[in-house]
Amino acid sequence: MKKLQIHDIARDFVKQALKKGVSTRRDLQLLKNKFSVKYGISHLSSIELLKAYEDLDLVDSVFEKLIRKRGVRSLSGIASVTVMTKDYPCPGKCIFCPTEKDMPKSYLSNEPAVMRAILNDFDPYRQTVSRLKGLMKTGHPTDKIELIISGGTFNFYPPRYQTDFVRGVFNGLNFDAGGVDKRGRGSRQRSLVEAQHVNESAKHRCVGLSLETRPDYVNESELVRFRKLGCTKVEIGVQCLDDEIYKMNKRGHTVSDVRKAMGLLKDAGFKINVHFMPNMYGSSLKKDLSMFKELFDDSDFRPDWLKIYPCVVVPGSKLVKIFEEGGHVPYTDSELIDLLVKFKEIVPEYCRITRLYRDIPAESIVGGSKISNLRQYVQEEMGVRKKKCRCIRCREIKDDEYRDEDVKLVVREYDSSGGREFFVAYEDVANDRLIGYLRLRIPSQYFTGEKHWIGELSGSSIIREIHVFGQQIGLGGRDGAAGQHKGYGKKLIEEAARLTKSVGVPKLAVISGVGVREYYRKLGFEDGGLYQFKKM
Repeated sequence: MKKLQIHDIARDFVKQALKKGVSTRRDLQLLKNKFSVKYGISHLSSIELLKAYEDLDLVDSVFEKLIRKRGVRSLSGIASVTVMTKDYPCPGKCIFCPTEKDMPKSYLSNEPAVMRAILNDFDPYRQTVSRLKGLMKTGHPTDKIELIISGGTFNFYPPRYQTDFVRGVFNGLNFDAGGVDKRGRGSRQRSLVEAQHVNESAKHRCVGLSLETRPDYVNESELVRFRKLGCTKVEIGVQCLDDEIYKMNKRGHTVSDVRKAMGLLKDAGFKINVHFMPNMYGSSLKKDLSMFKELFDDSDFRPDWLKIYPCVVVPGSKLVKIFEEGGHVPYTDSELIDLLVKFKEIVPEYCRITRLYRDIPAESIVGGSKISNLRQYVQEEMGVRKKKCRCIRCREIKDDEYRDEDVKLVVREYDSSGGREFFVAYEDVANDRLIGYLRLRIPSQYFTGEKHWIGELSGSSIIREIHVFGQQIGLGGRDGAAGQHKGYGKKLIEEAARLTKSVGVPKLAVISGVGVREYYRKLGFEDGGLYQFKKM
């Protein structure tokens, strides 16, 4: 069938859907089934329906949200863009990592994210533009972007490559900014500083930038460099909390390195996404559960975000030989599900589990679980056991509606790496849903009396993260009861200022993403060298 005919059918579908008041995914699917039978075609895709909807110039926010492809991408309030660095040697010699030729260490060429990078020759500009266009094509707002740079230990790459890669990513975000600079250079040629400046008011603004590293590659000078690049979040491979297991797996660092890295990252204001790997060679179900409890019981750890990657045996890793000789026995699916259920019961309200399983194709797994939708199995098992996960992801409001009178301010305090953390949240207390939150840190230097190793942070508390949930709204836009533009962000910052004053700290700092600097300026923050500040 010709495209013109398909488009006509799609237009008719949209008209009927709006006439019938289709408002649920079930209703949408039933109508798709009806049209499929009527016209003898496959189900109309989200892209086809979005194109027809836009061409008809109709406005129905409920229907529009329904036809967004994988709407969950923007229900957390932002749209994520992941790009990948080229292959380069890694300082680690981990036995579980694959070492495929021409691939970044620990990645396989048939992983979805890697395949996208290969199609764009690992070029940061092309990868970014490609992902943006893909998101726009499927109807996702791209005003607020979280950039995630994957590929291994980023700061092991040559400094020039690091700068050029991040510059390419920012220029990619600014790809449709247009114009040339005074030297006649187009958007792709802008320097990093120029690209960051343009992005402050660009159409696709970087609200957060995430980089990967190892515990033994975290130090004061590297974190200052990360800030100059625009980094706001650091993903760090912790994997376990046992020096003997580290040695057996040739990790090349210690638990002491993890403690030190976590403290430096928090005091510099970074959000921390810890990678944790159950079923490592030398561990056990009992040991994994004990280490996971320690991750939150010991105040030197207590991550903000968490990626759980159960160890699997993959081709090209040294673990294959140990596995084939019977030295390593992967957990059964039922054992792994039971362990992950216990993990999720432990996670406190201030932490967000972003992954429970790594997206490795089943054909590349020699040993270990091949269940790609492991999170679903874990959630179902928790339901059977009448257990609930309290992590941020499981409690966030998404596109649920709520009543203003049920929204309350909740402040949770806890010690962390020698400092004090305030997890400030607006919650729908009637339904136990999280609408927005802010992380405020009183750095360890305040309690030790030492001068902060980043001079401008001396005498300052710091906002490490602020996030308001709900369907993503374009910058400056409003959408009924959506959480993002009901002023909760501003209210959270006001509470952070109140808490800062109550402790007796004279300044409030924020580790702002490049694309939200203007937002903080409007709230009275002034630019510093690496952060923005407001005097109390």
